[in-house]
Amino acid sequence: MLPDGDGADLLAWLRGGERTRTVPVLLLTAAARESAHLADGVLTRVLRKPFDLSEYNAALSALTSH
Repeated sequence: MLPDGDGADLLAWLRGGERTRTVPVLLLTAAARESAHLADGVLTRVLRKPFDLSEYNAALSALTSH
């Protein structure tokens, strides 16, 4: 949990900014409901906790290869 909102709020803020709109985002969440609606295309990956290191590394590699 973030102090002033949640992952959806942060993602909306990032996507609303001209300079941050295309910043790759890797969201780590324990909330199943967030996983389904937060992924907004190729630049955002959502990993649901618990995840293993290989999953994390694969997601990070996919984001940084664009």
